Amino acid sequence: MNTKQIGDMGEEAAVNHLKKRGLDIICRQYHAANGEIDIIAADGDMTVFAEVKTRRYDSWGRPGEFVGRTKQRHLLMAALEYMGEREMSARFDVIEVMYELSYGRMLIKEINWIRNAFEGGEI
Repeated sequence: MNTKQIGDMGEEAAVNHLKKRGLDIICRQYHAANGEIDIIAADGDMTVFAEVKTRRYDSWGRPGEFVGRTKQRHLLMAALEYMGEREMSARFDVIEVMYELSYGRMLIKEINWIRNAFEGGEI
């Protein structure tokens, strides 16, 4: 299983997790000039820009810890491009997906949804 396949499966697990909790998925893999947003969803009147981090091990830290300042800045710029002239309430979430491999198949062990994951959290 390659990195893209693992990322795509983690993203699919994150989408299902959000849907089960009542969010409406607006867009996946939104491409902007400054980066990509994994998931854009609606949580009531709030627009959610979510970054998904999928990892097998957390020995070097939790997946969400790998969304540093540079990545946050790219997500903010992509979100501003998405919003354009529209006024909307928005927040940035991180979804950590932990998995294991069993007989060549990816099994999801844990999904951790971190709301307002960045300093400032909402725009």
